[in-house]
Amino acid sequence: MMKPFEISHQEISDMSPEAAYRYARNVIKERWKEGELAVAKDPYCAYGYARDIIKGRWLKAEPIIRKSVWWFDYKEDLKD
Repeated sequence: MMKPFEISHQEISDMSPEAAYRYARNVIKERWKEGELAVAKDPYCAYGYARDIIKGRWLKAEPIIRKSVWWFDYKEDLKD
């Protein structure tokens, strides 16, 4: 039996990037490795996840963020 707010692997794979990002930010309030593949599919969600959850650079998602209008904000907000 799943705990409250626990999500199955199938639900994670079906989740939109925004839903995965919001789940990590608003429900579990910490890094959520299982949902990162979904989050990384959208540059805005990946940028928000790095800023709000990781609170630093997210190297795995940088290639997709770099190709978007969010790259400048990402670089400014998450300087080393």
